[in-house]
Amino acid sequence: LSVDEAASINALEADLITLIDEETPKFVVGQKSFDEWDSFIEHIQGMGIEQILEKYQAANDRYQNK
Repeated sequence: LSVDEAASINALEADLITLIDEETPKFVVGQKSFDEWDSFIEHIQGMGIEQILEKYQAANDRYQNK
């Protein structure tokens, strides 16, 4: 990752990790219905997970092309 990519990921990742760590177990143990799963995924996407994945993919592509 470039310095800029890493900084951008760090800014987005902390809140995402917290949300995923707190909410995912609720689905597993039945505290949340899987009827809510799609909105959970939409929420994660709205928080920038796609941008994080794009930056990791770009870094991996650069590495693979060396």
